[in-house]
Amino acid sequence: MCSDAWKDDFYRKYFDPNPVMSEQGRLLLWEKRWALTSLCKYFRPDENALHSLNEFSNWASHPIRFQDPTDTKWFTIDPSGWKTDSIQYELVESFQNHDTNVDIGNDIALIRNILRICSYTTSPYLPYLWDMFSQQSEGFCLEYDLCNMDPQLRSETIKKLYPMIYSQKKPDISYYLSKIKPDGVNYLASLVSILKSKKYSQEHEWRMIYLDLSGNAHFATEEEIDEAFAQRDNPVNPTYFEIYDGSYAEQMIPSKIYFGEHMSSESKTKLYNQLAKKGIECREIVQTHYYGALTSRLYSIE
Repeated sequence: MCSDAWKDDFYRKYFDPNPVMSEQGRLLLWEKRWALTSLCKYFRPDENALHSLNEFSNWASHPIRFQDPTDTKWFTIDPSGWKTDSIQYELVESFQNHDTNVDIGNDIALIRNILRICSYTTSPYLPYLWDMFSQQSEGFCLEYDLCNMDPQLRSETIKKLYPMIYSQKKPDISYYLSKIKPDGVNYLASLVSILKSKKYSQEHEWRMIYLDLSGNAHFATEEEIDEAFAQRDNPVNPTYFEIYDGSYAEQMIPSKIYFGEHMSSESKTKLYNQLAKKGIECREIVQTHYYGALTSRLYSIE
């Protein structure tokens, strides 16, 4: 199976209500997760980037804050493809205090609001990501070496990873919802989180998916999240913004940092002095002789 063709096979099987098919999908996903040798994350030169360098923890964001306005909404549900009563199920009590057996459309909207997502890719040499997510190469990219990670930590890390499934048209997910189980919150969360428009396929994205199940979290509306952002500079409640928009994920120590082609020499030197002594290899991105292609070289101030 070439390139990313396996992803369609994984998607078709993993979410299939048939337990034999879904088990095949789980095995395929687990195989591909363990086949990953590294993860990469691009950063703009901002406070979020500095936190990731200082604390080695990345921000897991609410999906409506992503660049793609259809994020976690890239699907359709054909009413003729299922019966309403077959996909009604009881949400976990800690999620909601009002009546259960709510409409599936409402369920998905509610689950979207407790999703927290941390995005990664598989290469530090993607020009599109340097332009879009690293402020035209003024930022940096962190690479996480999965092969040399403690096996238990690696297992805990990759079990949250899902590949993005890109499509030209919104897929109809009716069939996958036809036999949803009462404890299907994780199922729904992962299903709506990995579908994306094909125009974003050059991101080669993998996602760590979290559900915010803290006692303080409730089903925040988009209006409430907008309000939290408005209060960011002068919050009434210091925890308000964090509760509604996201939180920092578990610690992951990078093996390499790649300085963007347009990062200032001063910034490179400062980061080198901070990270090299921690055993993190510092490299800088450079153009190759082939138009648009990137490579890197070891960075040193000596």
